[in-house]
Amino acid sequence: MISVEIDKNAGFCGGVIRTISTAEKFLSTHAHLYSLGEVVHNESEIDRLSSMGLVALDVEDLYDIENAGDEPILIRAHGQPPYIYDLLKEKHFQIIDCTCTVVLGIQKKIREAEGTVIIFGKKGHAEVLGLVGQTESHALVVEKLEDVEHLREIGRLDFSKDIYLYSQTTKSLEEFHRIIEYCQEHIVEGAVF
Repeated sequence: MISVEIDKNAGFCGGVIRTISTAEKFLSTHAHLYSLGEVVHNESEIDRLSSMGLVALDVEDLYDIENAGDEPILIRAHGQPPYIYDLLKEKHFQIIDCTCTVVLGIQKKIREAEGTVIIFGKKGHAEVLGLVGQTESHALVVEKLEDVEHLREIGRLDFSKDIYLYSQTTKSLEEFHRIIEYCQEHIVEGAVF
């Protein structure tokens, strides 16, 4: 006999749950709702929400729209870079912002950082794009410790200057701590890490 146990903490994160709940509530009284990107990485849930009227748009789709006429658009939990908010306002969308509060906190800290910003995350991931966008695309994105080592070797990462390290919310804590240790070992006295 095979036994399957589901961890009590398994499932969507709080930000995704809030986004789905917001979409469901809106769609209970409206025929459709746009979202900028898929709201969750789960095909069954995407299909369910689509059947209720959720229509996912890509950023590229926005450029084809001249005037959205106050059509509502949902910003998913991953968040977006500032230029996307500007574009949505320019296109006259009504923004329903469901960016996760944890992600919003990281975005705020990144905007306030005065030095080299390193983001530990998956290159091209929506959350990472939103984080990088807080620096006008000046942040360095690393997926593993070896990427940090490489940036140091080629001179793109200067440990004599202030360095601020942030992480995508779903990345490995173990690898993040390896990167922290490496940075602490190489940071030059007087520089902030």
